[in-house]
Amino acid sequence: LFFEYLKPNPADDINNEFFRITFKRSDDLSSKYEEDKKIEDILRSGIEAGDNEYHIVGCSNSQVQSTSFIFKCGDIDEVHGLIEKEFIPSILQQKRIAKRVKYAGLLFTDCKIVRLPPDTEVKHISDIKANGFTFTDGCGLISVPLAKHIARRILCGNRIPSIFQIRYYGYGYVCIGVLVIDYGETEKNVLSFRQSLRKISTLQQDLSSNANNILRHKLGIVMWRRVGNIGRMSKQVMAL
Repeated sequence: LFFEYLKPNPADDINNEFFRITFKRSDDLSSKYEEDKKIEDILRSGIEAGDNEYHIVGCSNSQVQSTSFIFKCGDIDEVHGLIEKEFIPSILQQKRIAKRVKYAGLLFTDCKIVRLPPDTEVKHISDIKANGFTFTDGCGLISVPLAKHIARRILCGNRIPSIFQIRYYGYGYVCIGVLVIDYGETEKNVLSFRQSLRKISTLQQDLSSNANNILRHKLGIVMWRRVGNIGRMSKQVMAL
């Protein structure tokens, strides 16, 4: 979504404005501290390339695991303030750095961008809760006509996936989660986001802002249900 926002300016050459750095990690645990310190120093101070200086602008959550980061050419204060200024004004209200990285990372997730039909209706609906449990946690709805539209755009042929993993920016929120087919809506193009999908507010950002105007008409498709997919457990990241 971050780079999709920059696309509408064809006169701007962004090829030399951004690059991605992946830090190679050794298998030697004894050198892990020194490696982490070097990476931290680079992320804090930035990199010089030719006559330009580059500073970290963000990374997706999967890129954090592979120690990869997106750098942008420019002044350090300008680059570091880009997410707050253009996308998520409330991000600095998150006291934990990990939360800031997580929410900013939603803008950098690899996904297929699909333009929504002009008559698409975006709704905010409540989660289904009972006895302290949220039964719809992270699950929104997508109408049948809109699911067909997206299926054609992501080259699914005549098959309509029953579920889409998505990223969305617009109408005051950054949304992450999955959309399941709403077979009760067969006439209109409708997206329904539940409270559990709305991860962080952008309401301090003017709803007529450039980012909102450009991205609210698009949906990022991260993954969709494919026939024959093998289910896998979550990746283990810690062993005690």
